[in-house]
Amino acid sequence: MKDKLKFTLKAWPVIAVAAIGLSYITWGVAKLFGIDLPEQLQVEAVRGLFTHAFDSALAFSMLCIGLLQALVIMPAFEEFLFRWLLVMMPARHFRIVARMSALPAIVFSSALFSFMHYIDYVALAHGHGFALTGWNAGFISIFFIGLAQCWLYRKTDRIWCPMLNHALFNLTTIVLMLVIGSMPSAANAADANGVKLKVTGVAVADKTEEGKKGVGAKILPPETRVVVGEGQVALFRVEYEMPEGLSGE
Repeated sequence: MKDKLKFTLKAWPVIAVAAIGLSYITWGVAKLFGIDLPEQLQVEAVRGLFTHAFDSALAFSMLCIGLLQALVIMPAFEEFLFRWLLVMMPARHFRIVARMSALPAIVFSSALFSFMHYIDYVALAHGHGFALTGWNAGFISIFFIGLAQCWLYRKTDRIWCPMLNHALFNLTTIVLMLVIGSMPSAANAADANGVKLKVTGVAVADKTEEGKKGVGAKILPPETRVVVGEGQVALFRVEYEMPEGLSGE
């Protein structure tokens, strides 16, 4: 057990650096082709949880639940589903799969693992049907993490090893979000004229002339996740900074 723990702890920083580096490389390559991949929505949400953690008992509870989900529940559930159920279990219990290379199962489970991170579960919970969140620079790195987790499981033959690595990677990501933030995105960028934009609030209103003007709309913090239903519009409060010599009119 000690050898497998040491192996996992050695693999963790290598996998974490490679995955995070892939995110930046993906973002940079996309930028070269004029594609603006947005940052992951979780960045502002995570920062908001920590920023307002001691504002109320509810906020502190939300932080604790979020950490429990990121560091315990999801690593255990996702590794059991994507690594054990979709890769190892068929290879061990179905002879037809055991005779084949495990590569197709590994690629499939890793691709599904990445895809599942872009399903809009909030929309589903509110009855708005199946939808995907916007693709961002992390989709290739999540696929890579899936491959690395399969490799780690096959090397150690212990499901708790990829579970531990998953939890450590999530912890690393949370710390990076708090310390350095994420890659630039359309929400906090500068256009060709040097105008700096920053989203400072978000709201949902009825799709009427008054609603579109924000009459009666409650402005929420920018990290708030909102669901726009039929007959509604999303409103964003934006601050901008004009460069010298450029008029704001």
